[in-house]
Amino acid sequence: MTSPVAGVSVNPPPFAGGQVWDFDVTKSPHPDKHFVVFYKDVVDSSFAVQNFSIKLKAILTPALSPSDLSLLNPRWTKLSGPNSGMLSSTTGIEVNYVNPKQGGVYRFAFDMNGYSRTEFCVVLPLAGAEMDGVMQDCLKEADKFVARMKARYSPRELRETARLEKWFVNFNSGDYVGRPDNQATPSVWYYGQVQTIKNPPKTYGLGAVCTWKGRPVRMAKMTNFIVGYTMQQFGVSHFRATGGLWTSLFGTPDGPTATASFDAGWYLAQNGGDYNTVVSSLVNYIWTNEKPDDKTKKPWPNPNPPGSGNFGGTSQDSMDLDRQYGVPAFLFRAD
Repeated sequence: MTSPVAGVSVNPPPFAGGQVWDFDVTKSPHPDKHFVVFYKDVVDSSFAVQNFSIKLKAILTPALSPSDLSLLNPRWTKLSGPNSGMLSSTTGIEVNYVNPKQGGVYRFAFDMNGYSRTEFCVVLPLAGAEMDGVMQDCLKEADKFVARMKARYSPRELRETARLEKWFVNFNSGDYVGRPDNQATPSVWYYGQVQTIKNPPKTYGLGAVCTWKGRPVRMAKMTNFIVGYTMQQFGVSHFRATGGLWTSLFGTPDGPTATASFDAGWYLAQNGGDYNTVVSSLVNYIWTNEKPDDKTKKPWPNPNPPGSGNFGGTSQDSMDLDRQYGVPAFLFRAD
């Protein structure tokens, strides 16, 4: 299998003939054998997926004459995968799969008369599920949280460092954690690792790549956004909030995309405006300005929302962080 846009697979083709080569999206860090194409290698600056093709070629030993090959009737079938792209032909020893535009696992078969079938996969790895609806629900919860705390504490108390640390920092209480997924369109774990081994106080449950408003981003950017949104309403000065203390304690370390995420939430709370416009601009900026080798550059956008998540602030210790996700626990605090 070859393509000008092929990514580097940790377990690449060729596929030995006459075998079924399964691909289990959950296997990580040692995934099944697969051919891979990354999102970053086929998308343009406007996030349009460009046309590309993948050559599928059967290597026969010894080589056969055209008449002998005709008797064997070599043929190709797409068995499963997104309804995108097409085979240039279904017969012969060499075909192309042309212009897939959607992420997912594409499964193919090669058959010849008298020989066992070969099955194999092309992987356009999906990021975690689309979290835009979750974020919009969380913003409503953030407004309720702010109202509860303003009714309980004075403006000075709301800005106390110890209180802000309790709400937004301690025990990942300000973080989106785990892996958001959709059963019909699951993410490929290898390309969106989550820290599921306890390594307190900061990394446990973090690291997932989700989809937000159609762009693959780290969930930590959502954390930056909602903490900025909430902190602004408590009257914390922007200078104090971004002066190197807070943005290094939650979400991702200081950097252009972390700061942009925090600021977008902050200014949405301060100035109002259209959420869809603000976030669409933000996620485009995040994806474009991440480093070329960042993990968010490889997965494809996931079109579907996640399954049920943790909306009660339950401890991460009770969650399977590779199969579940949790929203920031502070949203449900009463103190």
